[in-house]
Amino acid sequence: MKSIRPKYFSKFQCDGKVCGSRCCKGWHVVADSETYQKYCSIENESQRQEILSQLVKSDFDNKKLFVKMKDDFSCPFLDKDSLCKIQKRYGEGYLTDICSSYPRVNYKIGEVLEQSLTLTCPVAAKLILLSETSMEFEEVEIDEPRSVFDWSNKIKMPIEDAISKQATAISILQNRQLTFNERLLRLCIFLQDEQFVDKIDLNFNLEKHAAIMIDIFNEMYEANMDESKKIDLKQIYITYHKIILQRLMENYAHIFENYMVNEFFMRCYPFAFDGGTWKNCRIFITGYKALEFAITLTAISKNGFVTVDEFLTMIDAVNEKLDHNRGGMKAIRNFAENTFDFKIFINVMLDFL
Repeated sequence: MKSIRPKYFSKFQCDGKVCGSRCCKGWHVVADSETYQKYCSIENESQRQEILSQLVKSDFDNKKLFVKMKDDFSCPFLDKDSLCKIQKRYGEGYLTDICSSYPRVNYKIGEVLEQSLTLTCPVAAKLILLSETSMEFEEVEIDEPRSVFDWSNKIKMPIEDAISKQATAISILQNRQLTFNERLLRLCIFLQDEQFVDKIDLNFNLEKHAAIMIDIFNEMYEANMDESKKIDLKQIYITYHKIILQRLMENYAHIFENYMVNEFFMRCYPFAFDGGTWKNCRIFITGYKALEFAITLTAISKNGFVTVDEFLTMIDAVNEKLDHNRGGMKAIRNFAENTFDFKIFINVMLDFL
C-alpha cells in the first residue's frame, strides 16, 4: 500500500544501548491476542511458562493481559545489555504489537498509510528535531504494518481532499517567511471550517494567556497550585517572556518548527479529534503553546537560556504527558474545546505585539 511519511522515518534505528531501553520502562504493555497465542505455542515448557508467568490482568482493565513490570517499572524481559530476551530468542515476530511498532505511528486513511515517529523516543526525537532543514515527505509502497490506527471513518471528506488539506496546513507551518504566530494565524484561517470571520482584530491578552497556560499545567501535573503561586508565576512570565522567547527563537527556531510539523502529522491533525478541523486546529495550537510556555519558563529559571539537551528534555516531559498520561491531553482539550470563538481564541493564543 502507499505510505506517506517524513523522510526521517527510514533513517530511524532503535538502539536500546543509546537510551537505556527507555521504552521498555514505565509502560502498560498489552499482550495482544495474536502474540499471546504465539507464547502459548512455544514448545519448550520452561521457556513458555517463563513468559506466561509475567502476563497479568490489569486492575484498570481486566479484559486484557499486560506485561507485569518489575519493581523499578522496567520490563521483566529486558536483559543486562538493554535488549529484549524475547526478540533475541524467538525473533521480532514474537514481540507484542506495541513493542514491535514503537516509536512508529501508523494511521490508515482509506488506502493510504501515514507513518511517523513519536517524540517520546529520545533517539527519534534527536533525529526529528535537530535537523535545520524543513522536514521533507515521501511516498513509498510498503506492506501494511502489524499495528495500524484506522482513521478512515473519522474523516468527513474525500480522502484525497483530506490529504491535500493536511499537506497545505503543513506547508503553512513550514513557511519561514512568517513568524510562528503568523503561521498559526494563517493555519486558523485555513482550518476554521465554515465559521465566518468578517474582520480579524489582533489584540493579544498576555495576562489572560499566562493564566490559561498556568491552569493547563496545573491540571496536567496535578500541581494543586494556590492562587498566590499562580499570581507569582504569571507575573514572572509576563515580565520576562518576550525577551526570553525571542532568544529561544533565534537559537532554536528549527526545533520549534520540527516539533510543530511532527506533532501535526504524527497525531493526524486536522482529523485527530471528532468535531471538525477548526476544533482540531485549536487543540493543536494550544498543545504547541503549552510547549512554548514550558520551555520559556525553563529558560527563565536558568537565567535566560537552555541547552539543546535541556530543550529536548522539556519536549520529552510535555509529550510524555500528552502521550502516556490521560490528564495531559485532557487539560489541553478542556480549554481548546470550550474556546470556540475565533477572535477570542487567537487573542489569548497568538502574540503579535
